[in-house]
Amino acid sequence: MQVGGNIGTPVTAMIDSSRADGWNVLELSSFQLETIVEFRAHIGLALNVTQNHLDRHHTSRATPLPRAALRTMQAGDFAVLNAEDRVCASYAERTSARAEWFSSRRQVTWVQACAAIN
Repeated sequence: MQVGGNIGTPVTAMIDSSRADGWNVLELSSFQLETIVEFRAHIGLALNVTQNHLDRHHTSRATPLPRAALRTMQAGDFAVLNAEDRVCASYAERTSARAEWFSSRRQVTWVQACAAIN
């Protein structure tokens, strides 16, 4: 397993040592994701969208996370989404991955998570 990304080892430094039977655990910011062309995460987490994201992307709908990382995910992949963050919850509508939910405040059911989207 290799760990890197936004903080720590740059993703590009991990390419040569990546293996098909190994894991790369990456922390990628929306700033890094905005220019990706080919990237597919099998498991992706959306933790939050904060004001500093809006400073760069101007609106929460414009953040590149759903356009880039979640867009390239496929059926059989997992999008782990923050049910307490309305923008993160809305990402479930923009991916083919299976949405899984988390909350630091309560146990989240699928029905509750869907209500947060709407």
